[in-house]
Amino acid sequence: MGSGWQLLIHEQAWDFSETLGSAGKAQLKRGLRSLVNDPSQRPDALRRSPAGRDYSVKYFGRFRVVYWLDPLVQEVRIVEIESFRPK
Repeated sequence: MGSGWQLLIHEQAWDFSETLGSAGKAQLKRGLRSLVNDPSQRPDALRRSPAGRDYSVKYFGRFRVVYWLDPLVQEVRIVEIESFRPK
């Protein structure tokens, strides 16, 4: 059973996800599903937008996902997804 939270993905993030192969899409989908199922999990980092909004950052395998939570409507809003290579 789901958490009641919904996933909202900005177009730029969606476009990036569409460029991935099947393994990358599966890895990203698992990560996003874990975030929606437990939106209160601790972020790996924080980032401030140019407009001053605080974003959370989670790393799922080779992906960095930037998001914010809207508890009023129970949405996880994905702002950006990008490839990440640990140093």
